[in-house]
Amino acid sequence: MDQVIEEERELHEEVLQSDVNKALSDINLKESLQEEDRQTILIVEDNPDMQEFIRKNLILGYNVLLANDGIEGIKLLEKEEIDLIISDIMMPNMDGIEFCNKVKNSLLWNHIPLIMLTAKTNIASKIEALETGADAYIEKPFSISFLSVQIRNCLLYTSPSPR
Repeated sequence: MDQVIEEERELHEEVLQSDVNKALSDINLKESLQEEDRQTILIVEDNPDMQEFIRKNLILGYNVLLANDGIEGIKLLEKEEIDLIISDIMMPNMDGIEFCNKVKNSLLWNHIPLIMLTAKTNIASKIEALETGADAYIEKPFSISFLSVQIRNCLLYTSPSPR
């Protein structure tokens, strides 16, 4: 009698473990599908703390890629499908204005919304960035809520990227 009870318990544990494994597999599948369906944001910023702050605040809703300057940003654009770019202006190697100019003059990337996020607050910098093709200009320090609304609006009111 004890052996029958033990066998039933083992069978019950196997069924339970199988159900748990299937549930975990389903959850992992949903998460991976959700990540594939998410839009991708490229952050071009030379300050690692700022990169991490923005990434941390966007990662739940978007796929986020990081570049330390405009040159790295171009390399990522060549390899990845990007839906929106957030770029600093003052960076080494290739600054945000030159980067924006390259993006907005490229037939492959000119449809991608680009938000300038920078400490430069003078009107001449704002005008230069917008004339170069930036879709929005946000001054640091900034509100993450304000940035999130700008991102949402830029993605909502632009045509989907040709994939």
